[in-house]
Amino acid sequence: MRKLLNRLDPTRQLPQTMRRYLALPTYLVLGWLVISGLALFIASRVDATAPATPPAESSATPPGENAAAAAPEQPAADAPAEDSEAPPADPLLPDISAMLADGAEIGASGSSVFTIRGSAGQVSLESGGQTLTMLGDGNELRLLDPNGATVYRLKAKQADKGKLYDAAGTFRWRVKCESEGGEEGCKLYDPDGNKLHRVKIKADSFNVYGSGDQRLYKGKLKNGRYQVRDETGNNVLDIRGAASLKQAALLALPVDAPVRALLWAYAGHESPGETR
Repeated sequence: MRKLLNRLDPTRQLPQTMRRYLALPTYLVLGWLVISGLALFIASRVDATAPATPPAESSATPPGENAAAAAPEQPAADAPAEDSEAPPADPLLPDISAMLADGAEIGASGSSVFTIRGSAGQVSLESGGQTLTMLGDGNELRLLDPNGATVYRLKAKQADKGKLYDAAGTFRWRVKCESEGGEEGCKLYDPDGNKLHRVKIKADSFNVYGSGDQRLYKGKLKNGRYQVRDETGNNVLDIRGAASLKQAALLALPVDAPVRALLWAYAGHESPGETR
């Protein structure tokens, strides 16, 4: 190696004194090259043996079970549709025990004969030689026979909407009460949404209609009772003891007496300013 370095030394032809003077920078340059080469070699070996650095954790939420946690909270679903079976949050029915005072009665005679009676905080219906007891839990009304079996029941859907079921639990009617043109009224529909009957409450009277616009009856308070007449003027029904035109109108509907009683209890409660 020394001989090789001497051959590469450009000062070898110079006098010995000058060669000694110039030899130090040469050796310094050669030493720097050797040290630099060793440093690069060592660095490359260190990089080769160092463990791989894991990639930075992504802030994105991976798919799968974590994605569900990262999903934004969805807004609450809309309120249940009219036919939804979800129960209302608050009671929609009046207190049955307060609907009729002890010993008070509502009686109908003529084309239909029945009596709704209050006794000891309970309400009963006498119709067709049978006595039915009315029970309620705040959102549902039932008429029970003497054996405790349900004859009809009404389930309140909203403050002005309800559904009626027969003894077999079959959905038979839907009732809806609302104000139209400043006049209060109620409509009775079949399960398919076809209108069967409706009542309209006027200032001092009420009208009962069929499925169309043809009026069936007109009722008016006279001599302490509501007299219901057909279009020919014949008296078809007398209702005594009803607290308002609305109650009398619902009790005049041409449906079974138990259905009338449930409609009276649910939709017949008084509204502010209602004519008696």
